[in-house]
Amino acid sequence: MKFKGNLLALAAAITTVGLPGHAIAQSQGTQAQRSANLRATADLRARLGATEQRIAEGQRSGAITRARAAALRQQVAQTRASMTRLNRQQGFVSAAELASYNRTLGTIDGVLDRGGVARSNGHGMAVAGGSGNQAPEFRYNCQNDPIAIAIPGDRLDNALNQLRIATHCPISGTELAKGKRSRPVVGTMTPIEALQAMLNGTGLQMRTLKGGFEIIPLPR
Repeated sequence: MKFKGNLLALAAAITTVGLPGHAIAQSQGTQAQRSANLRATADLRARLGATEQRIAEGQRSGAITRARAAALRQQVAQTRASMTRLNRQQGFVSAAELASYNRTLGTIDGVLDRGGVARSNGHGMAVAGGSGNQAPEFRYNCQNDPIAIAIPGDRLDNALNQLRIATHCPISGTELAKGKRSRPVVGTMTPIEALQAMLNGTGLQMRTLKGGFEIIPLPR
């Protein structure tokens, strides 16, 4: 029995060889963390599909050229392939990797926005991506709309910027974040929930403004 136990321990150790430190830590996380990671991974897969549809619509409408559409599709395909490969190797995709993939898709969204390609708010309503008149005007609801978040622990100012990019919610008062660090924020949640989790333990809090947030110190 002791020999069998040693073999199991050795097998467990081998599975972590070659994994990045953050991936090893996440593989040993709590069940709640693993569940949140699975949800964020599923959300990213859905976002990949939605991005492909948006690229196709941009090409059909003439908002982007065929060559630009092909280049953007290649980026999406490379992101999906990398995500699939890591999932096979590690058994999951870490928060840092999810954040990186979301940044790539955010860059693609920026290209489509500048071309005036409409995007969806996740409830079937078209959202104007640029200055054109291709869709009704829509103001993102920063307090209520859930979104997939995958932001690793980092300098708080960097993490806040990643949250702003992921949610399209303006965040003011970020100069107060200097010298502070954030905790990882992973899962499907509203922007307000994500920001509250990110500020937990930093001595800062947030308050809602019309269409966004402001960072303020906790009262003494």
